[in-house]
Amino acid sequence: MVAAKKQQQQQQQLDYKQAEKALKALKAFADQQDSDALISGQRALWINIKLAKMTAVQPDRQIAIPVPHCALADDAEVCFIPIDQPKVYEEKVKAMKLARDVTVLSGKQFREKYGRFEAKRLACSQYGHFLLDAALASKLHNMFGKPFQKANRDPVIIKVVGPHNKPIDVDELEKNINQGINTVVYHQTPSDQKVCKFGHVDMEPKALLANFKAVMAQLEQDFEWKYVQNVSVRLEDGETLPIYCCVPGTWLLDEADKANKTEATLKKAAKAVQEKKAPATKKAPAKKAAAVAAAEPKEAPAKKPTRAAAAAKTTNSKAAPKKANDKTPTKNVRTPKQITKKKTAKK
Repeated sequence: MVAAKKQQQQQQQLDYKQAEKALKALKAFADQQDSDALISGQRALWINIKLAKMTAVQPDRQIAIPVPHCALADDAEVCFIPIDQPKVYEEKVKAMKLARDVTVLSGKQFREKYGRFEAKRLACSQYGHFLLDAALASKLHNMFGKPFQKANRDPVIIKVVGPHNKPIDVDELEKNINQGINTVVYHQTPSDQKVCKFGHVDMEPKALLANFKAVMAQLEQDFEWKYVQNVSVRLEDGETLPIYCCVPGTWLLDEADKANKTEATLKKAAKAVQEKKAPATKKAPAKKAAAVAAAEPKEAPAKKPTRAAAAAKTTNSKAAPKKANDKTPTKNVRTPKQITKKKTAKK
C-alpha cells in the first residue's frame, strides 16, 4: 500500500510525456553526431536525480533493477561465472540459443585471468555484462572491486544451484540468465545525487520510456519526493535534458510548520501537567465570609498622643540612663591625681 501511494505521488509530480520528448530529442541529437563522426557507437542513457537533502547514512549496496527491455548494446558480450564445472555450463548455454554471445568462466578461472588491476580493466572493456553465481556472492568485492564499479560493470547475481548444491533445471537456468541480462545495477549510496543507466540511444522510444518508468519506480523508494530538485536524462559523456525542476527550499516550509506545531503541543502538555500538580483550593462562599468577618472583635483605634506626652518622650529618649557595667568616666568626676595636683598648686 505504501509503495502504491508513493508511485501515485510520483506520477502526479513527474510528467512522462515530457520524459518521452526529452528521450526523442536526445536520440535525434545522438544520430546527428554519429552521422558526422567517422566511428559511431551505441551511447548509454542515464537518469540523474538531484536532491535538496542527502539521504540517510547507510552501507553502499548494489540493487538489481529488472527492466522490460535489455539495456545492453547489440554487440555487448556477456560473461557467465558459475562456481565450478565451466564445461558443463558452457554446453548448457550453447543449447539455450540465447540472443547474445555468452562466455563461461568458473570462479577460479576468472580470478586467475582477471585478478590484477590492469586485467580487471581489460575485462571491463572486453565484456559488457557479468552474471555471477549466487554461491560466489560473498567474494564479489574481492573478485571485482572499484574498476568494475567505475566502468558500470557490476555483476548481476543469479541462482545457479538449488538446495543441497544440486544444479537447477536447464529451463530455470535459461530463465535466470535472460532475467539477469535484462537487469541494470543501481548503487545505493548516502548522497544527494542518484544516477542509474536505463538504455542506449539505438533503442526505440517506447522501449526507453518503459525502462525509464521501471528504474524511476525503484529509485523513488530511496528518497522522499519532496526533496527532489531536478530530474534529467543524460547521454553518456554528453548533453543533459531536464524533465522535472522544483523551486529549491520549498520543503523547508513544511519542516517549519511541523516545528511550530510540535512546539505548541509541547507547551500545552506542560501547562496541563502543571495544572494537575497544583493543589485544588476551594473558595469559601461570599455569605459565610461576610458572617465570619462580622463575628470577629474589632480593635479600638489608637488615641493620638498629647504635646506634653510627646515632649516627655523625647527628653527620656535623649537622657538615657547609664548602664551599671559602663566604666567610661563622666566629665564632672575628678580623679585622685587631679585633686592632689590642685592641692600642691595652692601651697
